[in-house]
Order: sequence, then C-alpha cells, then structure tokens
Amino acid sequence: MPSLRQIEANRRNAQKATGPKTDSGKARVARNALKHGLAGHGVVLTDEMTAAMEERKRYWSAQYRPDGPAQLWRFERIVIESVRADVCVHRSIALRDELAQRASESWDDDRALDAEVLGQSLADHPEFIQPTLLQSRHGVLWLLDRWDDLADRLDRTSGDLSDADLSHLLDLLGVPASDRENARARLIPTTSDPLQPLASILVDARADLHHRLESYLIARDERARIDAQAGLGDDSVAVRLLDRYENQVLRRLRQAEADLRRLQGPPPADRSPSSPAPPINPHSPADFPCPPESPSSSRVPQTEAPSIAPSPGPSSQLRPITLPTRTGDVPPERLRPSRSASTAPAGVPTPLHLLPDGSMPANRRERRALKAWKRRQSGRSTPR
Repeated sequence: MPSLRQIEANRRNAQKATGPKTDSGKARVARNALKHGLAGHGVVLTDEMTAAMEERKRYWSAQYRPDGPAQLWRFERIVIESVRADVCVHRSIALRDELAQRASESWDDDRALDAEVLGQSLADHPEFIQPTLLQSRHGVLWLLDRWDDLADRLDRTSGDLSDADLSHLLDLLGVPASDRENARARLIPTTSDPLQPLASILVDARADLHHRLESYLIARDERARIDAQAGLGDDSVAVRLLDRYENQVLRRLRQAEADLRRLQGPPPADRSPSSPAPPINPHSPADFPCPPESPSSSRVPQTEAPSIAPSPGPSSQLRPITLPTRTGDVPPERLRPSRSASTAPAGVPTPLHLLPDGSMPANRRERRALKAWKRRQSGRSTPR
C-alpha cells in the first residue's frame, strides 16, 4: 500500500503532465493519430487536404453564395467532404493499380501464402477449411503436401498410426469433431496388414486432388491471374475500406448540400442571367430549370383538334378521324400549364408545383418538396 509521501509525489507529478496548453500545441497533439484524414468530422486533415480545401473554398464561394454563419458552416462541410471524396477515389485507383502490378509479379507466392494462412485453422474447423482449400489450386497443393508428409510418417512407423496422426488424417478428410467417435476402428479394421487400409485412403485422397487440379483448378487459377493483372480481381481489405469511406463521405456531402439549399430557398425570379448559378444538386427542386421550348412546340391547350385527312386511293372512302378535344374532357384548372410563364394560358392559376419563373421541376419528388416549402412560407398547414 503506498505511503502518504508517495501519494503526494504522484499528485505533484500528475500536475506536471497535463498535456499541451497553447493552441498550437493542442493542434500538434491532435494530429498524432492522423493517418489519412478520411474518417471523423474533418477537424483534423492532412496538409494536402487542407490546401485543397482552402483553394476550393475560393473557387466555389461564388457558386454556392453562402450567406450567414449557418450557410457558411454547411458550405465548409460541402468543401471538406468533396475533397475527401476526391482523395478516396485517387487512393482507390492507386491501390487497385498496385494490386494489378503485384499480381504480375508474385501471384503464386501470394496465393500460396493465403493457403498457408488458411490451413493453420484446419484443425479448428476442418468441415469448413478443407472444402475451402479444395476450391483453389494453391489450396489443393497445400493439401497434397500434407498428405505426402503423412504418408512418409506411416512408412517410417510401419503403419503404426498415433492419435496425433489419426487426428491429422481426419482433418485432411474434412471430418468434423462430432463424427470422430470410433474413427480408428472404422478406418483401420482388425486385419493382418493394418497398413493396407491406410494406404488405400492415401491413394484415393491424392488421386482425387490430382484430378481436381488437372480438370479445372489450373485453368481457374490462370483465369483469376489474368483478371487480377487487368485490375478485375477481388478487392483487398484496404480497397473495401476506402469504398466504405467514400460512401460515407458522399452521404454527408449530399446532406450538407440539401441543408444549404433549404436555408437559401428557391432562387429569385428576377435573377440576372449574368449572375453565376449554383451547382446542380440532385436533391434540390430549384436547380432543375426546364429547357426553353420553341413557340411551335409550346404546350398550349387546343380547343379544336385537327382532323386527320384520308390518304388518296382505295382507302379514301373512310371517314375522317377527329381527335378528342382536351379542354372538353379536363377542367381548365387541371390542365398542365406551359413551361414558360409568357406562354401560360390566361385565367389558369399557377399551381404550387411551378417555380417562380414558370418552369416545372423534373420529377414528382421535387415538386412535392417545392410545394411543402411554399406552404411553410405562406403559413398554411394544409395536410398532404
């Protein structure tokens, strides 16, 4: 038990080791565990990412036009996540290129190492590991080496199979631990020559492995090697981790853009064409202006539909076909207005799903979002 002097000494020492106290010292300590800057909330970034973020803020501020602390904070989040997304893409491409180059340099060595690592767990789960090793060329070669070692030990002991050798033989056969009761009596019956049944088991097992190699495993391994050299192989753990980082970054980026557009509201109708427009956001209904249409193709409701004249010839005896009149079937307030405010029919009120300039959003989801925003602006609480 520590004495009072030791307790007081520990307290004095603890007061001296309180960590950095200045802002610059705290900033340096915060970077101790920094590896790539792709995780967390973006408080600590690498020097390259910080420089790219500052440069991107200067170029993008005129397009996003943040106004106020709330919009500025979301604009900074957009910039940070966009830089992170670029880093994820660049790192993923570099890692895939490295894997393709490695496949052309040390394919057999890497696959043999994978089989060796997998084979270390054969004694723990033989019913799972043995079938997995049978599916690859290098896994079958690893099993063949183990069968050869077991055959050499049996030759040296003249068929005297120890408990360890019996357990290893059952592992190579893929027999689970629950089915090993009286395994010695079933594998080695009481005969004058106990080595004969074991030799038969060894011969059959090695013949089956060689048949697998020659029939399809060698060709399968060659196809996998060619695909890996072309960059089409299985992704490594590092590549899958980068893909997960990229998905998280893109989700945060889209959310920040949606929050910024919600705070900014729809663009004003009298915005000059020379002013820069914000970048298109797939979640914002105000960023999808419909392309202008020619006067001949504008959708103006017709009161009298044209008739289709019959073609000359034997079919000229047919009566003309008159298309149904649209305005007679649908009330005027239900008609879809023109995409241009100047060509909209007189007397038809502008629905809530139209933008201030008379254009219409691209899909129903954006129209509903715009209608909800207009309800909130007008103070109405009409249920959907």
